[in-house]
Amino acid sequence: MNDRRKAQLASRYQSDGMATASPRKLLVLLFDRMVKDLDQARDAITGGRVEAAHDALVHAQEIVHELRLALDPEVWDGAQDLLAIYDYVYDLLIQANQDKALEPLEEGYQLILPLQEAWTAAYQEVQMGQSVTLGASV
Repeated sequence: MNDRRKAQLASRYQSDGMATASPRKLLVLLFDRMVKDLDQARDAITGGRVEAAHDALVHAQEIVHELRLALDPEVWDGAQDLLAIYDYVYDLLIQANQDKALEPLEEGYQLILPLQEAWTAAYQEVQMGQSVTLGASV
């Protein structure tokens, strides 16, 4: 099997896995992937690989955009605050991509990481059958 076919199969496997994931699991997967994208962008910027940095940052921006679209401000009082964080992170990622700069990327990373950790913990608690109350820490 050639490398291209392996890549196609891997992509389909990942897509199928995301398509069958519950909304809660999908949220965790999106945050995990965004953190991976930010790590890849950091490595690419540090290594002077402009195209790889661009690709990773654009993908992270797409994830932030999807998270923003999925957020319903009418359902949760804290949604407007989370929306503002998403907007700010999105702007930081654009700046990091335009300038190929680590500073805005790191600032965005510091905002996303606690959200990733909170959603992962909430998902794990739900999976264990515990009730979860997401408060101001999210």
